[in-house]
Amino acid sequence: MVAGSSGYVDLQVNGYAGVDFNSDDLAADALHAACERLAADGNAGVLATFITDKVERMCARIARLVRLREEDETVRRLILGIHIEGPFLNENPGWIGAHPPQCVRPADVESMRRLLDAAGGLARIVTLAPERDPDMATTRFVAGQGIAVSAGHCDPSLEQLEAGIDAGLSMFTHLGNGCPQTLERHNNIIMRVLSMADSLRICFIADGVHIPYVALGSYLRLAGTENSVVVTDAIAAAGLGPGRYRFGAQEIEVDEHLTARIPGNYTHLAGSAITMPHSVSNLRDVVGLGGDEIRRLTSENPRRLLEADCRLQPFPRYWQRAIASQVVGFGSSGRTHPGDRRWGDLDGNRGSFLSTFDVHLTRHIISLIRRQPRPPLVPGVLPAASGRDSVARGARPRIRCGRWDTCGPAAGC
Repeated sequence: MVAGSSGYVDLQVNGYAGVDFNSDDLAADALHAACERLAADGNAGVLATFITDKVERMCARIARLVRLREEDETVRRLILGIHIEGPFLNENPGWIGAHPPQCVRPADVESMRRLLDAAGGLARIVTLAPERDPDMATTRFVAGQGIAVSAGHCDPSLEQLEAGIDAGLSMFTHLGNGCPQTLERHNNIIMRVLSMADSLRICFIADGVHIPYVALGSYLRLAGTENSVVVTDAIAAAGLGPGRYRFGAQEIEVDEHLTARIPGNYTHLAGSAITMPHSVSNLRDVVGLGGDEIRRLTSENPRRLLEADCRLQPFPRYWQRAIASQVVGFGSSGRTHPGDRRWGDLDGNRGSFLSTFDVHLTRHIISLIRRQPRPPLVPGVLPAASGRDSVARGARPRIRCGRWDTCGPAAGC
């Protein structure tokens, strides 16, 4: 198996093998069967993903799965935590995808707190739209709990994306999806996110439907496999083939190409019916990746995301430039305030050196300062699912450079 003896780790699974995790009446035996099938397909662990609905209904569904998980050892072993995708998304057509737009709402801390409480300490990722998070308050709150905040189903400007990153945003959910089929040629969400690939861990779906393979290969080269993760976004149809299935409150139709859509609606997709072994085959046989790259995308990188403590201290970008200036030894050239673009110019009157330098080094420097990941994984051992109390247990915080493929425990980063 390409992913190695430790197995795949899938950060976005809405359901599997005929079982919908978003069901109001999810049964213990059905959940157990789904987890057994996940394990048989080579998965070491997944994040059960809950999509947009009324907050109270989302809380009830999350709490139900958490309760069933506590009663079943197999489920506890396979479901490592919860991924909350919504309801704080961009409600406009194209951006919202298969999420019910009538249930979408601007982000607020109190509603977010209710969802996290329902997860009982198991929340690992929250997907939201930065442009629907006033003052990035919810992003800051979630990141402050040590939970990864991921942008998705969104269309933030570059400035909003940067503000989100400063507040703790650290991921992007299934890039290339959750957006309209027609976008502006150059200034679009895909280009903006790829331009920030050194600050975000980017997730992709490798089924050839959500992203054509030629585009997926290009995106992976631009983002780098060290900064990328492959997820399935699997729904109940995963592993079963064509047919009609439930996904939350909606009926989904899966065709012979494993394309999942709401019947009669061909403008957007509704999750996927792919499995992780199928994803691996696509990455190897169609995209042309090697075993090490595939292992990184499907096992190593998602594991490290789960172990990371996402508590970030906001760090304004003009101070990033200040630190960069001190590191490289450039002095002031007429700077009168922190936002003066001339500060650090190579010759004092031409283009700002630091406006370019910031793209490369300063984000790396700030990541060293503000990120304190949890201790490294013991080889072959998945992180504890409760996850938020590593500091309370006395774990030694470590600085990590963010380049997953070049460092390891022996390097101390």
